[in-house]
Amino acid sequence: MFAKVRIVYIVALYFTLCSASILFPGIDFMHDWKKFASSRAAEELIGELKKFAAAELAGRNNRKHDRGLVRVKPPPFYGKVGIFITLIKGKRVRGCYGAFDHSNYRLDEILKEYLRGALRYDHRYKPLSIEELDETEIVITITSRPFQIFDINMIDISSYGIKINLEDGSSMVFVPAEIKTVSYIKRILSGRKISGISAFKSITIK
Repeated sequence: MFAKVRIVYIVALYFTLCSASILFPGIDFMHDWKKFASSRAAEELIGELKKFAAAELAGRNNRKHDRGLVRVKPPPFYGKVGIFITLIKGKRVRGCYGAFDHSNYRLDEILKEYLRGALRYDHRYKPLSIEELDETEIVITITSRPFQIFDINMIDISSYGIKINLEDGSSMVFVPAEIKTVSYIKRILSGRKISGISAFKSITIK
């Protein structure tokens, strides 16, 4: 039985990672983003987001930093990858915001929207102050589409995130930057009525 479940999981993973290439032949979105994550341009992107966050928290005009975000040239986007931004101070998450589907096809606008969300609108955490920003790491997570799994113990939490669908219609998303251990996720889910579990391939940029 376990072997059959594992085969289903591997097949689902394969088709999920191939879906972008099917929609846009010749473009491997996740592969391109993996290469970008270790590039100088990725460092520049994080630096521009840090400047944008400082201006946002200080209530200053952000047009200068808007231009900085536009100058950085990441891989093709086309709205086909999930994007999440996580704020980490020390070993503690202080905000996480993002989505698998977006209201805009401009990556710079999406990054600004989700950074604002992580700074101000993740009500699980105390909002970050400008005095804390220098000690805070900004992490971008690029994701595949979620695919169904049957057991979160099957997932490598350093490379995959987890999406939990609850019976009340809500969902909870955990990117690798948020996940300490599988048991940490299980504690959060304790007592909740779960209707389904999905995973998604993740590329971390920091």
